Amino acid sequence: MPSEKYKKGLAKFREVYPNVPVADGAEQDAWMKTMFENAFASIWARDGLSVRELRLVVLGITSALGIEEVFEIQCRNAVQRGELTPDQVMELLLFLPQYIGFPRTAGLRARMQKVFPEAMARAEPD
Repeated sequence: MPSEKYKKGLAKFREVYPNVPVADGAEQDAWMKTMFENAFASIWARDGLSVRELRLVVLGITSALGIEEVFEIQCRNAVQRGELTPDQVMELLLFLPQYIGFPRTAGLRARMQKVFPEAMARAEPD
């Protein structure tokens, strides 16, 4: 039976990532249990920073590390939850290369062109 801390973490995870499914029996997986109890019940659930603010930090980290799949997951969920607009995601893609480099953000940009094509077209200079 899942602990209260696990349940709290799972609820926060589902709030932060409404598009990411959680497999049945995840409470039996030590890695998942640790993630829900620590990252989500103990950190994401704190009141010091909003989910939007935490997500912006994660976007910076994942972009700097070149973790494109997680960057995309973060962007999709941020837009779905109303934390960012597609146009704001495109602004991030103009801002990030100044600090982490153009080669590092090229793959992110390619992914976002597929996810938010209309916003990408608006972000392109005339």
